[in-house]
Amino acid sequence: MTDYVERRRAYVSQVRSSFETVADAGEPFDREEPQRGRAGGQLRFLVALLLFLFFFAWDDSGNTVCGVTPAKMIDMIEDNRYDTILQECDAVLAELLHTE
Repeated sequence: MTDYVERRRAYVSQVRSSFETVADAGEPFDREEPQRGRAGGQLRFLVALLLFLFFFAWDDSGNTVCGVTPAKMIDMIEDNRYDTILQECDAVLAELLHTE
């Protein structure tokens, strides 16, 4: 039985060493991926800020974009029209998949 254990340990060490490269030598095999830096968070904040400023500039100008005014856009968001459309699609798909 000890012979089997020794062969198994040798096999495992051989497999682990086959995945190591010169840069990876000495590091744990299951290391974590590097975290995204602050750049990802800063980019998301910048996009949110630009959208926020665009909306207020749009509201002050009184113009329409694709025939939609800011007040109409707020009403659409409050009504959750798109969410209800998705719920209807889910119900139709569920009905189609569960029919006998």
